[in-house]
Amino acid sequence: MEQRKNTEEKSPPQPTPGAPGPYPYPYPYPYDHMEEDEIDLFEYWDVIWQRKKMISAMIFIVVAVTIIYSIMLPNIYMAKAVIIPSEKQKAIPSGLAGMAAQFTGISLPGSPALDEIKGLLGSNILKKNIIEKYDLIPLLFPDRWDKEKGRWKGPGKLAGIIQWLNPRFLLSQVVKKVHPPPESIKKQGDNEDPAPDIYDAIRALEDMIKVNESRKSADITISVESKDPRFAARLVGYILLGLKEHMSIEAIRTAKANKEYLINQLDTTTDPIIRNKIYELIANQVEIETMAGNPEGYAFKVLDPPMVPDQKVRPKRSMMVVLSVVVSAFSGIFLAFFIEYVKKAREKSENKDAGDKE
Repeated sequence: MEQRKNTEEKSPPQPTPGAPGPYPYPYPYPYDHMEEDEIDLFEYWDVIWQRKKMISAMIFIVVAVTIIYSIMLPNIYMAKAVIIPSEKQKAIPSGLAGMAAQFTGISLPGSPALDEIKGLLGSNILKKNIIEKYDLIPLLFPDRWDKEKGRWKGPGKLAGIIQWLNPRFLLSQVVKKVHPPPESIKKQGDNEDPAPDIYDAIRALEDMIKVNESRKSADITISVESKDPRFAARLVGYILLGLKEHMSIEAIRTAKANKEYLINQLDTTTDPIIRNKIYELIANQVEIETMAGNPEGYAFKVLDPPMVPDQKVRPKRSMMVVLSVVVSAFSGIFLAFFIEYVKKAREKSENKDAGDKE
């Protein structure tokens, strides 16, 4: 009996299920004191309903501002043309091209490729030629050109005041004082609104012209966006004419230079086989020069000529209004929940302070 009694005294006490204390799982403490969070949709709806006036006011203000802003935006029209490199130019045999590169050190031009045409469309030299040939600077800046007096308009007192209120303009003036531009690029009339120059016109064309290339169909789409639909179509036509003329002139110049070089090589070559090859190369350059003399069929073909657009491409006012409704509604609901959260946090803090004082 004593041995059994001692054994019972040495055995540790067994915990009672459900009793409070630092007991491990599966005993319910501290899990019996945990409460599951439940999502109450009615509580959320109640918050939205209480703040319905604020949400409605926000939607009304945002939509009204969007409507006014969309009405003030001008209509933008887009004219476009689709071109494809011409296949009329005879391709130079690979043997002749390799022989020319090996013995004469010249490269012979072949048919214009997509990359070449796309590179020229993005070049400043083509834009400069078009602007100067067709006198596009007044057409690119119609708001600053006075048609009746035939001169550029001054900034005006109101425009000058508004300009000085623009933070970007103020920052640019400070930068000019700290880092003055070189004399070679300094414009006339730093304190006035100068007439746009060729650089301004080139930058304006860069914003208006878009070039998209399709490798699958091997064509290029040239599009121009402008407030004036007729000017957009005319500008696409100017680009096509300028591109054809530029590529034709460059091909003729290169062919003439190669032909003169090959003729000089005949005087220094005695091998009859090489001389026959050079004669073939000269004949090929004469053919290229002749074909390039007709710009209409040399550089590329126009698959879809430009037309005067009859519908605007932007702004999409209906989509702007719909987006403003959705964005303002979500913003109003978020603000309502945020205000409710701040309100509850403040009440909780006040109750806690009152309890501590008691």
